[in-house]
This record gives sequence, C-alpha cells and structure tokens, in this order.
Amino acid sequence: MSAPHEPYFRAVLTALGRLADPDESFHQYGDDNGEVVLAEIYVRIPGNNLHGPFGLVWSQVIGWQWGRVNNRGFLDNTAELLLGLVATPDIIISAVLALLVGDSHLLPLSDSDPAPAADQLTPALARAVDQGDIDPDTAAQLAFYA
Repeated sequence: MSAPHEPYFRAVLTALGRLADPDESFHQYGDDNGEVVLAEIYVRIPGNNLHGPFGLVWSQVIGWQWGRVNNRGFLDNTAELLLGLVATPDIIISAVLALLVGDSHLLPLSDSDPAPAADQLTPALARAVDQGDIDPDTAAQLAFYA
C-alpha cells in the first residue's frame, strides 16, 4: 500500500532541494502491532557550522515541528515550525532558512495563503479517510500534491 502523503513528502523534498538530506529523510504510514502509525514525514537538514543539524517532522495530527538532531539521531525538544497542518513547500523553505540563520525565535511561521486543496482524493488518501487515519480536509490538501 502506498503512503497517502507520499506526494506531499516528495513535493516538500523537491522544494527543499539541497537543503534536505535525502538519505536521512523518510516517510511512513502503516500498522505497528495493531496500532496505526501516524502518517509521518521526517526531513533532516544538514545545517551549517553554526546551526545544525536539525530535523523536521510532520504528522496529520500536529503538522510541522522541528528540533535539533542529537547524537543518537533523534530530534530533541521539538517545537512548532508552522501553524496549520498542511503547509505549502514555500513557507516550509522560509522556516528552514530562518533556522539556518539562527532565527528560530521567529517560529512558528504562519502561511498567509491557505493550503490548496484538490477536488478528488487519490485512492490511497480515500482509503486513509475511510479508515479514520486522516480527516477529509487534510486529505484534500494532501491530494493537491498528487
């Protein structure tokens, strides 16, 4: 089964380009011993000599968060990156650039334009809505990137 949020993940990675570490970035969606794992996106940003590395994590419940990567490869003390569940790749880039120059005090950013939505869901998103994993509004916003 393909992940319902994979096209959104790819759009974010593509927009971030060289700012993201594709080998350390991933998404997941599935069942863990009967418990549905949140739709999740993790993006590792290598950072620069002053600020980094840090990571971004997204789920359909909390939206985008960020945190510094500790020596075990996990995020420490995540904080809100953006307001809203499905942010446009452009505002994600703005937030990452703020982190890279040490302006984390400006976060969370708010996207002045609402996330675009599609009229029709992909089969994977429709299945996720039917299973109660993603609400219909979030699914419509994710479908825009399919």
